[in-house]
Amino acid sequence: DALPISRHEARGIIHGVRCGAPSVMELQLQGQKTISLYSNNYFNVPFSAANYTPEGEMHPCTELDGKKARISYAETGDKTAAGEIVSVELSR
Repeated sequence: DALPISRHEARGIIHGVRCGAPSVMELQLQGQKTISLYSNNYFNVPFSAANYTPEGEMHPCTELDGKKARISYAETGDKTAAGEIVSVELSR
């Protein structure tokens, strides 16, 4: 039986966004502590904005750095990261 995946939520400022082929994204979320998160396909990550309307299309690889966010993530067996990004909610 597969273990249920633990979901977590963290708030903080996004830093160190790195993207790689084909659509991998890694970032650090600096909050009470800094955690590393990733997505194997950032096109599948739902991005939303809590208290403002973003202009135009979201380009996560270039536009997330320095933004406040609430990120939901799933725990994985990967010891190099806290988890895989499930969703990102940006705020001002």
